[in-house]
Amino acid sequence: VSYQFPYNPDPYAPGNNYDTYDEMLDDEQVKVALEAKKNFVIGSGWRIICEDEAIAQEVERGLKELGKDDSEYLGFSFEDNLRDILSAYAYGFSVTEPLYELGEDGYRYKTFLTRPPHTFRFEIDDKGKVEQLIQATQSGDKKLDPNKFLHYVYQPEFGNPYGRSDLRAAHN
Repeated sequence: VSYQFPYNPDPYAPGNNYDTYDEMLDDEQVKVALEAKKNFVIGSGWRIICEDEAIAQEVERGLKELGKDDSEYLGFSFEDNLRDILSAYAYGFSVTEPLYELGEDGYRYKTFLTRPPHTFRFEIDDKGKVEQLIQATQSGDKKLDPNKFLHYVYQPEFGNPYGRSDLRAAHN
């Protein structure tokens, strides 16, 4: 297996061009199928598992309060953010930046910003580990620390950081 693929090796997303998948997302049947999958995941509920129960409760409380009284980010709840993270079903992966704010009790989650996958590629070492997250911007490429992002890979076949989109099977 070669880990030297700077762009998504998906034949329907050549050079990180996701136009085919973007167009497929406008199809009613595709849209309903993906929303149903997301609803099954999100509707089943969630909980934080941690060795320290106090930490788990604090993180869970913070996530449940996420988006309340937050006009800057339109009050998106944690479930709304999970829905964005699950855009990986369509594109194969998602990249999410957690943002924090300093409150009276220390740092807490402010929001999560899932970015469109179209501008991201990965710098990978010879063992398949993502060393750099690279985002193409109008002012040039920005190298980002992958440890500061949530990188959700859907169907990570053979360590491919781009994952595998469900839309590949529906393409024809």
